[in-house]
Amino acid sequence: MQDTLEMCARDAAYCCCCGVVCNAAYCCTCSVICMSVCPAQDTLEMCAREAEFKSILFSLCYFHAVVSERRKFGPQGWNRKYPFNTGDLTISVNVLYNYLEANTKVPWEDLRYLFGEIMYGGHITDDWDRRLCRTYLEEYMNPLMVRIL
Repeated sequence: MQDTLEMCARDAAYCCCCGVVCNAAYCCTCSVICMSVCPAQDTLEMCAREAEFKSILFSLCYFHAVVSERRKFGPQGWNRKYPFNTGDLTISVNVLYNYLEANTKVPWEDLRYLFGEIMYGGHITDDWDRRLCRTYLEEYMNPLMVRIL
């Protein structure tokens, strides 16, 4: 998974709405989702840690795209049907912005917990699905991602 993110970062182009790095070849729905929920350009630039915010926002959009796309595969994607929607992503973006503004260091553990156990994990009832969600977030949301982008 980390290889995909590295390829995406290496062959990246900027999302036309907000400047978040995205590559349609590797994350086809990411840019569509990103455009529908991204904060305005002035909000992106208003964040005191703009580069980190954009990098983590990309990871969050990618994560949302993955968990949403897995629903298409029925029981091979998720053991149960979960109502993930863009509202989960929108709220997560707001939480991300607030946490980055309030902390001097990126609170990786806190963000993974909030997104994986509360925002998205609040829908998940199966233990194996919850484990998968946590694993995705461990891969997509880590300090290495900020250094890649």
